Amino acid sequence: MPEPQFQELLRNGELPALNLACQEADGFGFTKRLQLLQARLLEIAPAPQPFQTVLVNANALLSCRAPDGALIVLNRYSPRPGVERDQWLVQRWRAAQAGLHHALAVETLEQLAQGNPARLETVALPFRLRDDGTIATRPGLDVYVDHLLVLGRRRDAAAALLTGQMQGT
Repeated sequence: MPEPQFQELLRNGELPALNLACQEADGFGFTKRLQLLQARLLEIAPAPQPFQTVLVNANALLSCRAPDGALIVLNRYSPRPGVERDQWLVQRWRAAQAGLHHALAVETLEQLAQGNPARLETVALPFRLRDDGTIATRPGLDVYVDHLLVLGRRRDAAAALLTGQMQGT
């Protein structure tokens, strides 16, 4: 994207266009543009915002390699119980995962499990974007155990694995 067009996007761009610009800047290694986009994304949709706007904004910040910024945006919103809360928790986990905040990731997955780690077994967490554009997922229970292991909580990890009912690694 030429510089004048980029400057116009920074001034007047909407979240979807800023998200695409983040992906482009990241793909080409434009660090300065990423920083400018991150700053814009943190100010573009101040609280209060509808739930979908919060999710789109947090996702754009993740595309811009700003997981801590995504956590800031997510913390501007308190989701209702149910599907909305589950979506918010998955997005919060994505930001914690990307920022290597393992304790927060564990806390978030425990909230998603609602006190039953086996519930995570059927939750497919988005793990990475494949080259063909599809999203690779992993079972939430496996991801939860990985975070526990990073934190040195081997007994908790073993106990969580034993709650699972499905066959697998």
